[in-house]
Amino acid sequence: AFGLFVLLACGVLAILAILAATGLVNWLLPHGGGNPLRHVLRWIHEGAAVFFLGLVLWHLGLHVDYLKRGWQRYGPFGKR
Repeated sequence: AFGLFVLLACGVLAILAILAATGLVNWLLPHGGGNPLRHVLRWIHEGAAVFFLGLVLWHLGLHVDYLKRGWQRYGPFGKR
């Protein structure tokens, strides 16, 4: 189970690095002129963002029991 968490954390870190790099380079490139590199970087950036959201959902799925216990204890109708 621990290996799964490490794999997930490494995947999130890699995707965040891709998101940061493609976003920064795309922002630094000159605007206008229909630069094809901007379109490719945006395509990669959007795909990485969707993949990142999938990893976040997977991460939340691994912590469902923890989230349920916390909601029961600290939620609006929980025992404090």
